[in-house]
Amino acid sequence: MKSMRFFLAVCANILVSCASFADTPDPLWVKAIANIKSSKGWAAKQVELVMDVQKDDEKKHKVITQQLTGWEKDQPVYTVVSVVPALRDPANPPKVPDILSLFTKVLDKIYVDDAAVKRSDGVKLNGKTLSLFEINEGSLQKVVMKIWVNSETGLVHQQQLNVYMPLTVEANVQMTYDVENQGKNFLTSSETQMEILTPFKKAKGSIKTTYTQWTVAGSK
Repeated sequence: MKSMRFFLAVCANILVSCASFADTPDPLWVKAIANIKSSKGWAAKQVELVMDVQKDDEKKHKVITQQLTGWEKDQPVYTVVSVVPALRDPANPPKVPDILSLFTKVLDKIYVDDAAVKRSDGVKLNGKTLSLFEINEGSLQKVVMKIWVNSETGLVHQQQLNVYMPLTVEANVQMTYDVENQGKNFLTSSETQMEILTPFKKAKGSIKTTYTQWTVAGSK
């Protein structure tokens, strides 16, 4: 979890420090940003995480299911309802990484209307023809953002964040969205692959997260 926070904080710093801006915002990019932010104030009723970690010859696998049990200061509150394999001490549930919240903090820093993004139209993704926006920043420490959107509505189909920091970390985050839910861009799944490159601390792992049954703030 600490590695995830560190990696995303560095991403934000690289993107913000290297950010460039366009003289005239791309209207489709502006739509895409609005669509991404349209899910603020909503939350998934159920979140399932499949976590795999490997360090040296030791491998760990865990499946955690959470349910929305309330709201606090307009933020969703989740309760762990299932852990596989079972916990030795059920009264002490594990701390669950909030990938969506951490990722959103990065996006809020860079997803502005006048961001200088590279746009490519007519790009294929899962059999659909979309527009692709790219942000490519950094040299030694490198961060690449890719966002596939509907060329007319700006609804986001997928986002991808790739990061490489020598002797530190290499990671990839992919987020897939529902584009057929009353015009709102709800996240359906995310997959994070990470490898720690620090000498004598090398490890790698993945977190696959599924989000279902989105509901507006105040609901359960």
